[in-house]
Formats: sequence, structure tokens, C-alpha cells
Amino acid sequence: MPFEVFLRNHIFDPLAMKDTTFYLSEAQMPRWVIPARRESEQLVPAEIALLNGHPPTWRGHYPASNGGLFSTAPDYTRLALDG
Repeated sequence: MPFEVFLRNHIFDPLAMKDTTFYLSEAQMPRWVIPARRESEQLVPAEIALLNGHPPTWRGHYPASNGGLFSTAPDYTRLALDG
């Protein structure tokens, strides 16, 4: 069973984490918070190395077990409180 399917079946679906995924959909993009880093006392967009410059909807990357998940605060709260 692929890693992302295992997580969906055993963690995300049982906890109703509908906005946690390795691959954002176009519908989720307007709610995506762009990661930032500090540069010269300013916040600038931070690159997500795993995406190699591609948008978060890009499906050409692997679902990494050490990172790469996109989520929302409500979904993360479900994991923290119920998981």
C-alpha cells in the first residue's frame, strides 16, 4: 500500500482531516499560506525544496515520510487532540 494511501486510510480519514495532503488541489490553493523566511529584517517567500520550484499542486514529487505534507490549523488540531 502506498505511503500516502496508508496515512489517508489510517490517520487522515478517521480523524476527518480533509485538508491534509501531500498534493494540494486547485480548490485548496486560495487558502494556502505561503511559507516565509527572514531576510534582511523582512519576510520573503521561502522555497519548498521538495517541490523544486514547482507549485504545491505539482504531483511529480514523492510523498516524503520526513515532510512534504500540507495541512490546516483545524486538521492539525484534530491530530494533536485526537490522534
